[in-house]
Amino acid sequence: MAWNCPCTLQDLVAKVLAKSVIYETESRIQAVISSVPPEVLIARATVYILKSRFTRSTCYEDEDSLDEEECGKDGNEGSSQSPDESDMLTMTAALVKDTLDNVRRWWSTIPKNNGGPRETLEEAFDHYTDVHPREDHDFSRHLTYLLLKLVLLESVFVDRDYGDKDKRCVIPFAWESWVETFISSLAPFENIHELKVYGGMYPNILSEILKGTPNLKSLFISHINITDEILMAASRSCPKLEKLYLLHNFPWQVISMRAFCAAFFKCASKNELVSGYRAGRVRNIRKSFSCLREVELAYGDINVARDFHRLLLFYYNELRTMNCEWKVNVFDDNYAAHSREVLIPVTIKGVKLSLSNVFLECGTIYTMGLEQLHKFAWNCPDVTSLILDCTSSSTPRVSEAEGRHILELVLEWHKLENLHINVNAEHELTIAYLLPTLKTKGPLLRSLTLEAATTSQKLDVGTLSFFLEQCPNLSNLNIRVWKQSMLQTSDKKNKINIPVCQELRELSFHEDGPGDTETIQEEERHRDTWVGFLGALIDASPQLYALSISICRELSSVLDKLSCDVQVLHVHVKSCYEWNPSTEQLRKLVSRLPNLQHLYLEEVRGKTFWKIKHYYRHTGLKVHWGNLHGWPRT
Repeated sequence: MAWNCPCTLQDLVAKVLAKSVIYETESRIQAVISSVPPEVLIARATVYILKSRFTRSTCYEDEDSLDEEECGKDGNEGSSQSPDESDMLTMTAALVKDTLDNVRRWWSTIPKNNGGPRETLEEAFDHYTDVHPREDHDFSRHLTYLLLKLVLLESVFVDRDYGDKDKRCVIPFAWESWVETFISSLAPFENIHELKVYGGMYPNILSEILKGTPNLKSLFISHINITDEILMAASRSCPKLEKLYLLHNFPWQVISMRAFCAAFFKCASKNELVSGYRAGRVRNIRKSFSCLREVELAYGDINVARDFHRLLLFYYNELRTMNCEWKVNVFDDNYAAHSREVLIPVTIKGVKLSLSNVFLECGTIYTMGLEQLHKFAWNCPDVTSLILDCTSSSTPRVSEAEGRHILELVLEWHKLENLHINVNAEHELTIAYLLPTLKTKGPLLRSLTLEAATTSQKLDVGTLSFFLEQCPNLSNLNIRVWKQSMLQTSDKKNKINIPVCQELRELSFHEDGPGDTETIQEEERHRDTWVGFLGALIDASPQLYALSISICRELSSVLDKLSCDVQVLHVHVKSCYEWNPSTEQLRKLVSRLPNLQHLYLEEVRGKTFWKIKHYYRHTGLKVHWGNLHGWPRT
């Protein structure tokens, strides 16, 4: 019982040491920053505003120019300040830098061997530099946490820079350009391999961080004012980037097409890229990210996204994925149309792709002739995951024909082991589409996702039972519906029979929408179906290792009854503004999970999260904020 056992001596020593270093560093930085008189900051802010206004009026006269030099930077940060003011801020930067250089020198003496003290200390520093909702309004603390992450950690998470109390930026406007310049002087951050940024922060500060990360391999950005300059900074300074996820809901509304083209293709224009695409040639086009293999740019139902995805896939044919594999609902982002708008037009040109997952619609597959199907499969030989939209309506005869076309396609993909289905509103049509494929490929599948993405769809328990019977070797099962009421069973007594899933290791069971608004009797029936189904799945999976569930007020009883042997549990709290689990409720839940080692809490109230984390701080149980991928933490 990890939650009932003390943490190791090595972990305990690492935590004590990390807290001491953080406290001492923060004390020194706070003393230096507090010594700067307010009038100096006011004067600096005034100068910065005037310079910004002048810059905006002169910087963007040429819309098609994206120069290597940044607009408005004259290389003399303190030129408009008095000598005394400039000297004071320069001295402040020197003292803070000296403090961090001392930490860096100490850190360099710690061995890097796997499982050694460096790894344990990194975990401790990551833990104690997390943003705390009761303390994140303090500028010196926020700055200390940020700077320590940058100079020490390989995997850095930069949280929002506004506090819970007043929702204002923790970094005062008067300090923004100083922080930006200071981070530039502190670079390079050669230790950083992964950077995750979630929540609002000054875009200029993020740009400076990116300019100092030459070894960055993974970049995730969400819920921030993504700008052209941020994308260009990554393009110019992060040549080793392998993963780039812009998880903003609509990045196409805040980043220009000009910047997308320039960032991914070394300042090439859209006209140059389109000309090469139409001519079917890729020569003379230079790629900025030669190592890029995974990208998420939020496809969406807009023309500019479609156009750039087509160009991106044409020139970056080494890409393995074009979507974040752990996004909750890919069909909401219109990815189902990705095949006919992007994928098929590119493969028609004879480009051989490296994609491991593809999005297709049953209707699109049916309209393709056998020759085109085989050509498509030939140009996508490495597919391991098929995401299939089965929502199109058709007659039984046509649906059977569509099923045969799907089989023709998947027979060409010898590596296929993952199937993600957006089910039809009619149970029989879903079966008709997939029956030929399941009979042939079912025993080879390792992962299955069944999704009812809209309110017009239903997921029948019988459909799932059928899939499980045809796929006996699944190790991963994901079930998603929009509302609880969309999970249905034909048995009025809610007697749910699930075949034994001997190989199942990971189970995800979620609703994505709001709670039901029906009568009390209907809500109770839906809740009983949901709880009974979850229990039946757990009972049928003797090797279950990880469980991921969503909980709303109507399903809160799950937390009071759940008992199993999983080692990893992820709880996503829905409607968190209306209801949240109590600390006591979560503690009792943990006590019924004897093998639990990792607890992930997503969208739980900060106060509750920190109480739980504090309660288990000296045990072997690790408490995380966010989903199973650690995103987002808040």
